Amino acid sequence: MSVPTVPLGSVCDLIGGGTPSKDNALFYTGDIPWATVRDMRSDVISVTEFSITSDAVRASTTNILPAGAVVIATRVGLGKVCIVRRPTAINQDLRGVIPRDPDKLSSRYLFWWLKSVAHLIEAKGTGATVQGVKLPFVASLALPQPPLPEQERIVAILDEAFEGIDAATANAEKNVANALALQRTCLEHQLASSAATYPRMLLEDLCVPDRVITYGVVKLGDPKTDGVPCLRTSNVRWLNIDTRGVKLIDASLSNEYKRTVLRGGEVLVNVRGTLGGVAVVPQDMVGWNVSREVAVVPADPAIIDPKYLAYWIGTDTSQAWVTGMRTGAAYVGINIADLRNLPVPVLPLSHQRLVVERVGRVMAELAELVSISDRKLATLAEFKQSLLARAFSGELTTTAKVSAKPANDNVFATSEQVANVLAFLHQRHEAARREKTFGHVKAQKALHLIESVCGVELGRAPRKDTAGPNDFAHMLKAETWARRHGFFEFVERPGGGYDFKKLANHNKMLAAARSALKPIEGKVQRIADLILPLDSEQAEVLATVHAAWNNLILDGRNVTDNAILREAREDWHPDKLKIPEAKFRDAIRLIRKLGIVPDGSAKRVAHLQPKLL
Repeated sequence: MSVPTVPLGSVCDLIGGGTPSKDNALFYTGDIPWATVRDMRSDVISVTEFSITSDAVRASTTNILPAGAVVIATRVGLGKVCIVRRPTAINQDLRGVIPRDPDKLSSRYLFWWLKSVAHLIEAKGTGATVQGVKLPFVASLALPQPPLPEQERIVAILDEAFEGIDAATANAEKNVANALALQRTCLEHQLASSAATYPRMLLEDLCVPDRVITYGVVKLGDPKTDGVPCLRTSNVRWLNIDTRGVKLIDASLSNEYKRTVLRGGEVLVNVRGTLGGVAVVPQDMVGWNVSREVAVVPADPAIIDPKYLAYWIGTDTSQAWVTGMRTGAAYVGINIADLRNLPVPVLPLSHQRLVVERVGRVMAELAELVSISDRKLATLAEFKQSLLARAFSGELTTTAKVSAKPANDNVFATSEQVANVLAFLHQRHEAARREKTFGHVKAQKALHLIESVCGVELGRAPRKDTAGPNDFAHMLKAETWARRHGFFEFVERPGGGYDFKKLANHNKMLAAARSALKPIEGKVQRIADLILPLDSEQAEVLATVHAAWNNLILDGRNVTDNAILREAREDWHPDKLKIPEAKFRDAIRLIRKLGIVPDGSAKRVAHLQPKLL
């Protein structure tokens, strides 16, 4: 469907801003929010770094935008788009975009459209040091302007879709942060505690004879199209090297700094700017060089395992020491002379390699979690842009509300359908007068068994948790959907645990849920009847044993009762040891009796947190 377009400047006022004189400190003692690009951290500007007085407004070129106005960055931070929550003044780097006729153009619609063309604004930026766009260019942008009801329909679709996308994005970002935090916890436990009784040597005494700790190229200069790759602080991350954006330098410059031409096995440490980066040089980077912000530590493999050394420098204990050595006000760094005096506990090489092996297993698993979340974040970002492009090209028809979410091959992997499953499970328990046993734990285990035994994709990513194979974030989204629609919620009991509580629309929505679940009703009922006679602990143990059994098959390990027991109890979570071994053996027998023996087709249940060996 073709949508008529008009120049943005023909239907909107483009309001500029300014900065009150910084020489008058009283100007910045008022209660009028004054926004800069730094305040554009999210879609809504609700709090600003500075507030100004009415005198400041009168004495400068700033303007106050009304609450709900759209603001864009036209100089510095190009592409950023926000809405101001309350009347807010702006500086000269921003422009307010105000519809002249609100009955013909919705501000919210304008906000989403500007989001969709942000890449065009960013690409048009010019300037040697500060990128900006000219006002005529902004005014000439072609704005699709359908009738107001159609604008409001598009806004409703985008608001709902982006709420779900943002929730998924926040969850993925949290997963990355949690995985990195667990990596640090693992390092600290494995290295700092195990090294407490061993003698320490200075970092400079752990180097290859005739080589010293130093840094490389003094100045990178202009980027080259060919030459020697040169690693910078942006490339040296925490325990890994990211080769994106690597600059090339002349071979002659690299030869001039040949002391830092990499040979493989060296440990790199960021000593300027972004501290904390540390990594081991792999063999495929032999011949590369480093910038002056990166120190090269030529670790002597006869004394110290390079990976062990990198792990030690990456511990919170070492990082605290490095932080304490910081110098400089504007350009923070640590001196090479100080770095050479870093104390390192030196275990026997065989012990170092054992630590590296143990830590490496956990790091690899957590790195995979980070990688999965990073891929998910990239997919979500791409989907956002795709959805925005469709919204303003006439592709979101009146039926598009259903499809304004990432495609999923299974219609039951949505929050609505998972909520339907939970309501159905509760109804089966209620009919048998067992509803008091149906709380969070049993609900989680039922969802896991529906996926692992019946092969129904519900969109879970199960992890090893204290109560078994869980994905609380997944179930929480379903609960949030159910609560928002007046279906049901789980409420905490005074003595612990949760009860299923029906809300105002429960009965009406339950009938619709039963209809929606018709294709899988038999499978859901099978699991409901399977766990119905069990208490929470029995359901927890059953699901844990089933998941552990499936993991063993996926790992290609020998599946014996003792191996299942070890995987489900000793190697699962410390709290599992509180449950008698006999209950796990009972679960193994029950799985065989029910004919639900795993075959390796279910999802792997990964560690929520590393085992601290």
